[in-house]
Amino acid sequence: MDGITCDLVVLGGGPGGYVAAIRARQLGLSVTLVESDSVGGTCLNRGCIPTKVLVGCTSILAMARRARDYGVEIPEAKPDFKAMKGRKDRVVSRLRAGVEFLLKKNRVNLVRGRGRLVDSGVEVDGAGLIRARRVIVATGSRPQLFPGFAFDGRTILTSEEILEIEELPGSLIIVGGGVIGCEFACIFSELGVKVTIVELMPRILPMEDADIAATLSASFKKRGISIRAGEKITSLSAVHGKAVALLESGETIEGDRALISVGRVPNSRGLGLEDIGVSTGKRGEILVDDEMRTEVPHVYAIGDVTGKVLLAHAASAQGLAAAQNVAGDLGIMSSGASISRRTVDYSAIPAAIFTSPEIGTVGLTVDAAREAGIPVKTGKFPFAASGKAVAMGEIEGFIKLVVREDTGEVVGAQIIGPCATELVSQAAVAIRHGLTVSQFVEVVRPHPTLSEALGEAGEAAEGMAIHI
Repeated sequence: MDGITCDLVVLGGGPGGYVAAIRARQLGLSVTLVESDSVGGTCLNRGCIPTKVLVGCTSILAMARRARDYGVEIPEAKPDFKAMKGRKDRVVSRLRAGVEFLLKKNRVNLVRGRGRLVDSGVEVDGAGLIRARRVIVATGSRPQLFPGFAFDGRTILTSEEILEIEELPGSLIIVGGGVIGCEFACIFSELGVKVTIVELMPRILPMEDADIAATLSASFKKRGISIRAGEKITSLSAVHGKAVALLESGETIEGDRALISVGRVPNSRGLGLEDIGVSTGKRGEILVDDEMRTEVPHVYAIGDVTGKVLLAHAASAQGLAAAQNVAGDLGIMSSGASISRRTVDYSAIPAAIFTSPEIGTVGLTVDAAREAGIPVKTGKFPFAASGKAVAMGEIEGFIKLVVREDTGEVVGAQIIGPCATELVSQAAVAIRHGLTVSQFVEVVRPHPTLSEALGEAGEAAEGMAIHI
């Protein structure tokens, strides 16, 4: 492999890395992508996609169990976990092959191996040096583990190992009531597993809007999911094949398995960052500016490893920006003009939580706005007042818009209910382009659809909602 020279090396083939590599090729750069594992990264192989396959499977199961409510008789619906797992694996393999095809189609040179940064490029597994004018680090993140949590990959698992279990446990302790923990709680409770969530903070989803968290908590309790909020686990261990959590109060909780879902940490170790002068923060995140540049001129970083927004679509947006900025660095021209610099607008990056009911959020919550000194008002519309939601039999939840009182601009949205992860994009467009709530509600939405509830929430912010 020695002797490879290119314009750009991308280190890591996840949703940030492979997108950056393809965009750089589209802009005319010669590109090598270095990946030590499967292309697609955590998202495709051990995160977003496999969990969403299981969410899809359990959603069908839940609908089948409710079929009588819709006038449809279905014999007793039962989960086939082995078949669900097989479907998950097939979907992941298909999409992974799709990414490999896209890399080949765009003539990105894919090199397998673990890379380490050196002054002139990237050294791959001691097998050779890839010389490059620029490097983009896109090595992602890994599950956070704490001392006292005796992770063994069999009884005590992270979000990666739990996707590979062969049999359903009778009971599951979930350590951490954040996004990952809540998604897995929905999946496994629908499959008949007794689920207990233990969350250190006073409520689950502590980083989300309080109304959203309260609605999800109520839904969980109705489904039999036990929530132990405001409680600290001091130790977690495997005892005689069981997971045993010791609480600070002295109480113990026992389960067949335990899932540790207390966040993720950047994969920045062993990359040679310190050797070439790339700075990292307290948690190992690579420090970058608004254009994704590190303090070392030829090195950029994107995605989870920067610690900014740990979402796959944020990594892709950062990858597009970094690729464009690298092309600008190297003097690439487009239509006879220099390529402009690009940044990422973090104020309008939506988040999608695939619980049941779904959650979609973007921009500021009321609390965050007020902490920032921004005067806001809200408009809230329940799905129980939506004709389409009632027709679907999905009336749980609401849409809340957060609006600046002084300018009328839409600055945030929180949605919990049917198709929330799709609906939130409308609010993201409004925030990204600075629409006022008046402009937002002037958009005529088709009837009967769930999207009408967005307009009604906007009208509610003005005290003018029709259907509540």
